[in-house]
Amino acid sequence: AIRKHELARSFDEVVIDGQQIAVKTAYGSDGEVVNRSVEWSDVVAAADALGQPLDRIRARAEAAAWTEGTT
Repeated sequence: AIRKHELARSFDEVVIDGQQIAVKTAYGSDGEVVNRSVEWSDVVAAADALGQPLDRIRARAEAAAWTEGTT
């Protein structure tokens, strides 16, 4: 059987061309960052506001989350 464990998380944001996009960071039991994910609804809103493709905004937000992220 697969066992799942809830990971500790924090919530931050990145700003892409003036648009705020929420970022969730998950930490392993040793405190190491195991994942960062952007909030899809924020990506959709930013892409719409900026008139840019979703994939471009998502990629930029994910890159910013990993580069600007702490720990």
